[in-house]
Amino acid sequence: MSGSEPTTGKVGIFLCECGGEIAGPIDLDRLSRDLSALGPDVSVQTTPYWCSVLGRRRLRAAIEKEGLDAVVVAGCSERTHGTTMAEAAAQAGVNRNRTVLVNLLEHCAMVHPRKKTAATSKAARMVRIGVAKAMEAIPLEPVTTEVHGSAVVIGGGVAGLSAARALAARGIPVVLVEREPELGGILRDVNLLFPSYGDAARFAAEMSDRTVADERIDVRTSSTVVDVAGHAGEYVVTVETGGVTEDVRAGSIVLATGADVFVPLGLFGYGSNEKVVTQIEFESVLREGLDDARRIVMIQCVGSRIAERPYCSRVCCTATVKNTITVLESVPDAEITVLTRGFAEYVGDLDRARESGVAFLRYDPERPPRVEDDAVRVFDVISSEEVAIPYDLVVLATPLVARADTAELARKLGLPVDDQGFVAEPHTKLRPSTYAPHGVFVAGSAHWPATVTECQSQAFSAASRVAELLGRGTIEREPMIAAVDELTCRGCGECVEACAHDAPRLVEGEDGIKISRIDALRCVGCGVCIRVCPSSAITLQQFTPRQLLDIIGAAAEA
Repeated sequence: MSGSEPTTGKVGIFLCECGGEIAGPIDLDRLSRDLSALGPDVSVQTTPYWCSVLGRRRLRAAIEKEGLDAVVVAGCSERTHGTTMAEAAAQAGVNRNRTVLVNLLEHCAMVHPRKKTAATSKAARMVRIGVAKAMEAIPLEPVTTEVHGSAVVIGGGVAGLSAARALAARGIPVVLVEREPELGGILRDVNLLFPSYGDAARFAAEMSDRTVADERIDVRTSSTVVDVAGHAGEYVVTVETGGVTEDVRAGSIVLATGADVFVPLGLFGYGSNEKVVTQIEFESVLREGLDDARRIVMIQCVGSRIAERPYCSRVCCTATVKNTITVLESVPDAEITVLTRGFAEYVGDLDRARESGVAFLRYDPERPPRVEDDAVRVFDVISSEEVAIPYDLVVLATPLVARADTAELARKLGLPVDDQGFVAEPHTKLRPSTYAPHGVFVAGSAHWPATVTECQSQAFSAASRVAELLGRGTIEREPMIAAVDELTCRGCGECVEACAHDAPRLVEGEDGIKISRIDALRCVGCGVCIRVCPSSAITLQQFTPRQLLDIIGAAAEA
């Protein structure tokens, strides 16, 4: 996969003017002269834009003409132009790991716009460090693996069903794993959908029936995932059904296990007062009929937006407004009062509920409502008055919370969880819906409370990404991974315990002694294993000790 020693040789330094963004604050002529003095094995060139089509053509021509072994492009960010420049250099024969980008634009020119002399000196130091990194970089080849052409979807709620059906529609075999005896998730307990006001249970049943009837989807109900091994393109998911386990191969996994509804025991009389129910329980009441209940008080944010759960669950407000309208359409003389801390702007039909006669009172969380035997007493912050509201039924809007088994399942999949127990995205803006293990995707309320529409949208997004991944046939990734010196490794297992991605595994060597080996497709190059290794047997291939020493030396000399 890689060579053990760097192929030191001639390095080309390509300075970018960036349309004057760099050439203005930095004296590139002086910088070019300073860098040319590094020695006969250094070539320096300047152009307006190395990232342009013409610039990349010139770069390839220079590499071939001068026989360059390493390339340093001093211009923009590695994040924005790293892949483009590495691919251009690779086309001319330079190993991708020996192409280094030095970010003169953001780290020098933009922060020193009026100090040209100092900026030029700093730029020279930065480029010399880049040269040291490139010259000592080990040539590495991409890690490749064949992709198994099927997928596993974990969770049979609206997100899981939507993802499975979307994948099957693309001709991809799917194994759908659901822990409950029935498919449909929380929707089975919901009365009407929003904003269509269609029958939720019927919607869930129709989705479930179509999923079960699809020959490309293998539905496993009353089943759980007990283990996950392998990597993107070749996962082995161990599924237990009725005490029997089976290993299922898959190229990719969609996690769509959903969330649970918070049970507010002890809050506002719930559990001791039979007239106090949650919104999800009220959905069942509406399906069966209100009977004699005409005076209804609904209390928002029960168990959410507090120190223990500081987040807004988002779906609660919509459910409340939908249910008030549903009640008033069937029982026009019902008296409904909603006690709220303020509705979110995205809540639909709020004006419709007001026009239908729903009363909305704002309460202070420091003075929460009190549910008594005959009435709900609350201080209305708008009128600054204490109000007593008689009731036949009190309905509590509670948040969606992470399922108890989400953290353990996330650990098996190598996924991070946040402090509320939901699966966390690495960066919602830079890498939306993308997670550390390249072949795992998340949809629905497993990573945050989501509406039905959002669950379906995320499921379709995940299915699209899975289809794109499986359609490649092979996976190729950059070898930014750790490597073990098997002669030095003593098989202690510290790296296995420390790795969050299950990349290192203890195996038996040729001499019968256990040693650590790292799965290149699971390793993310974080370096945690290096820190805990007591025998210093592990190194990052893209940052070897020799390379780091040269970088430090170049920085010190500068």
